[in-house]
Amino acid sequence: MPPKIARMPPAALHVTPAHLLTDSQGRPYFLWDMDMTLAQLRAQLAMPPSAGRDALTAKVLRQAKPDDAVHLIGKAEIVARMDDLGPLLGDTRAFWEFWAARWRQTR
Repeated sequence: MPPKIARMPPAALHVTPAHLLTDSQGRPYFLWDMDMTLAQLRAQLAMPPSAGRDALTAKVLRQAKPDDAVHLIGKAEIVARMDDLGPLLGDTRAFWEFWAARWRQTR
């Protein structure tokens, strides 16, 4: 179970409005190279941890705006899975490790 982390008030995140988050087929803007709807993405992210889910989670962290990624994945999940996600994050690894460390401190 992920550690408990204080939730950020929704107003603190600047999440992309729903009508701009997906294309006409329901695909999120950050999954431009996959045929996956937002509903399918949410279902996959709700599955138990696995290599496939980690790869998809890392893709969201790499491709989506940070506020959209945090909104979809959640701070607690990012913190809890950082050891597994880190190697999959490419150039964004330092950014997400910084935020995971900050969120750990504020528990």
